[in-house]
Amino acid sequence: MSTMVRNALIGVGVILVIAAFYFLLARPYMEAKDRGQARIIEQVAKAEKAKQEFAAKQAKEAEEQAAREAKAVAEEAAKLKMVQEMATVRQGEGVEHALIRQLVDNPGIMNGIKVKIGEKEYDLAYSGESSEKKAVKKWAQSKAHLIAIASGYVDQKTGRQIRIKKPNEVAFILKAVDSKFNIDIYKKELKTADEKVADAEFGSEPCYSIGGLGVDYQATFWADVKNVGFYEYIWTPARE
Repeated sequence: MSTMVRNALIGVGVILVIAAFYFLLARPYMEAKDRGQARIIEQVAKAEKAKQEFAAKQAKEAEEQAAREAKAVAEEAAKLKMVQEMATVRQGEGVEHALIRQLVDNPGIMNGIKVKIGEKEYDLAYSGESSEKKAVKKWAQSKAHLIAIASGYVDQKTGRQIRIKKPNEVAFILKAVDSKFNIDIYKKELKTADEKVADAEFGSEPCYSIGGLGVDYQATFWADVKNVGFYEYIWTPARE
């Protein structure tokens, strides 16, 4: 056999060995490597999808939470506006009228609350049935007078009162706080210089508050301490 033929046969053998190695060892390894890479790519894709779904879920939850908060704020604002209208001192009225309307609307608001005027202590709670309209109104009128005295709007001895200069511009809102109560005062204000007085609205915050009214509160007629608001004046009953 010639050298050329022998070399050719050796070359063919080498090629066959390489081919056999590839098919027996290298190819399965490469296929396994490709499958491993495919799994990695699939896992990365799944992780990215999960990340996007989580982000979308968070965004949706944040949007729903924002919507709930916005709804709660709107409902609270609507409720405040309704109470402000109820608590507004109207034409020919005094502070007690605004208090009476609130007490009639919610007889339970003064439950557990007492006030001390002079040496006498008064229980402001309503003990009857809320369906008894006449009884509720009579109770509201009586307690509104006590609240006006306790909060400094009526002088029990002289009959002097602090009244509102203009109707439909000031609201006196009762707010129970534990065993005491506050009176939050809201004043209608113009938002711009060009706005008409008729379009003025109450703000979301009181312009003044009387807080902590209860048995340990020292009731004093405001005029005696010169604490009358710019929207108020002192009314003195005519002497006979």
